[in-house]
Amino acid sequence: MIERYWIEPLKSLWQEEAKWQRILKIELAVLEFLHEKGLIPLPEWKEIQEKATFSLSRMAEIEAKVHHDVIAFITNVEENIGPAGRWIHYGLTSCDVLDTGLSLALQEALRHILSLGEEVLSLFSTLARENQEILIMGRTHGVHAEPMSLGFKFFGFHQELKRRLDLIKRTKEICRVGKISGAVGMNLFYSKEEEKRILGKLGLRPALDATQVIPRDLFAQVSTALALLAGSLERFAQEIRLLHQTEISEIREGFGPNQRGSSAMPHKKNPILCERICGLARIVRSLSFAQQETMALWHERDLTNSSVERITLPDQTSLIYYMLHLSKKILNSLEINYNKIEENLFLLGESFLSGYALNQLVKRGSSRNEAYGMIQQAVHQGDLSHFWDSLNQKQDKPLEKPDLSLFWKESKKKIEEGLKL
Repeated sequence: MIERYWIEPLKSLWQEEAKWQRILKIELAVLEFLHEKGLIPLPEWKEIQEKATFSLSRMAEIEAKVHHDVIAFITNVEENIGPAGRWIHYGLTSCDVLDTGLSLALQEALRHILSLGEEVLSLFSTLARENQEILIMGRTHGVHAEPMSLGFKFFGFHQELKRRLDLIKRTKEICRVGKISGAVGMNLFYSKEEEKRILGKLGLRPALDATQVIPRDLFAQVSTALALLAGSLERFAQEIRLLHQTEISEIREGFGPNQRGSSAMPHKKNPILCERICGLARIVRSLSFAQQETMALWHERDLTNSSVERITLPDQTSLIYYMLHLSKKILNSLEINYNKIEENLFLLGESFLSGYALNQLVKRGSSRNEAYGMIQQAVHQGDLSHFWDSLNQKQDKPLEKPDLSLFWKESKKKIEEGLKL
């Protein structure tokens, strides 16, 4: 991960020091169990607790010779402890600590993501409630369609983000697993019950079908959930970018007093944070493809997942956290131009009432085709600012123009119901 997009607490979480601290924590949980079982005498257990440390520089020296990072770690810890260090890694295989350590890291990363996500969700909720009765032009195919509630637009982002966070909550629980089951998962040194007890100390439960590794579909599920969240954040950011355009200018990304938008054009105010979210979403999604490729390992395990996962999950979680941070910043400084919203609403006069008029004429007895042609002619050939009057000139009995609250009245009920759930 490049420094530009790496912020705390995710930055510290994925540092090498933190990774091996988690692995040391797992090793010590196993040794604590062995002490409780009576296998490790109290003096040795105290010595282990006091002296179990590692040095990244010393590990690098050892790994340069043995070409195995876990062996380098074990060797370094054992030499720091002394004779009692022989118990380190007792009955374990590398993936017992590596995969369980990855699970611990993901649990913490997802906890931070969910916490920040809830803050963003709250901001969407506030904007939805505050703008329930504000009409903005709805657009389909990029073209004016019918008025809609601005609050409902924000409500849509709220509901989508809520679904994404709910999925991550469920995924977090499904993936709250580890393994202390040995070389191919046969529990030679720790029974199923003992494995459960050890992992319980770490807040995890056993992955019952683990072989030498925790099944990679679980980590792919995390990766996919993050990719979906990236897509939802991108959809929000893209909408702000579209509404930020000079020709529309209804909602704009905030612009700081000392901010500059262009090296050549001092007048520019570009939606750079929204553009950044859209760009990073592509990276998060692409990494999910790589993570899915790790699912099909040879037999009980090969090493093709290792190099991939040193990049995918750390970068995905870090980028998602950063994108949520940007989303929060954007929402807190969002500029809503209500005058421009109203101006654009009537840019094509009252032509947005064409759908309402169509159904009123059908209800009166006109064929749909006849009514459609009549309205289309009034729209395309008449004065749009007096569309309704032009249409009524052809009616024996004038059509009653609807109150514009019709376009937000029912959506307000949906917003209220949705935000209570």
